[in-house]
Amino acid sequence: MLATCDGGSSSSQQERVTHPLPGSLSCDAHKGRMVQTGGLPVDCEGYLLNPLTIPAFPNLFKLDKGTGHLISDESSCAVVEIDGNTFGTTQELVVNTIDVLNINCNRLAERRRLIVYNVERNKKRLRQRGYSYAQALEKLIDRYFCTQWLEYFTTLRCCLGSAAEDYLKSINYQG
Repeated sequence: MLATCDGGSSSSQQERVTHPLPGSLSCDAHKGRMVQTGGLPVDCEGYLLNPLTIPAFPNLFKLDKGTGHLISDESSCAVVEIDGNTFGTTQELVVNTIDVLNINCNRLAERRRLIVYNVERNKKRLRQRGYSYAQALEKLIDRYFCTQWLEYFTTLRCCLGSAAEDYLKSINYQG
C-alpha cells in the first residue's frame, strides 16, 4: 500500500476559487485525469518515476526558488539509470513525471515559495544570532527533518542543499 495525496481534488470552495480545477489538480488526481483523457496509458509504468524505486541519491530534482517549481537536476539525472524507463534519458523521465503529476501547478508552487521564504528567513535569523552558516544549516536540519513523514520533503531537501544531503546519508536514508 502506498499513501497518496488527494492532489487538490478535495480542496475547499475558497481554495477552488483561488486555484480552480482541473488546472490545480496534481499527483494521482492529475495522473488519473490524464489516463481518462488518453494522455497517459493506464499501465504507465516506465512513463513516471515510481516512488518506491526512486534512488535516494543523488537527488534528481532542483528547486527554482523564485517560482517554486521543481525541475530536473540534469547532472544528477545523467548518472542515474532507471529500470523500465520508456524514455531515452532519466532526465526525460523526470520531466515527464513533473508534467504528468502537474507538480508545478500554481497551488503547489505557491506553497513551495512559502517554504523557501520560511527557510531563508530562519537562516538569516540564525546568522543574526551569531551562528555560522554551517551551524545555522545544522539547526535547520534538526528543525525540519525531525518528523518521519515530512511534507514538502524535496523542497526542504533542495533548500538545505549539501547539509540536507549529508544528514540524509548519515541516517542511511533509503528513500
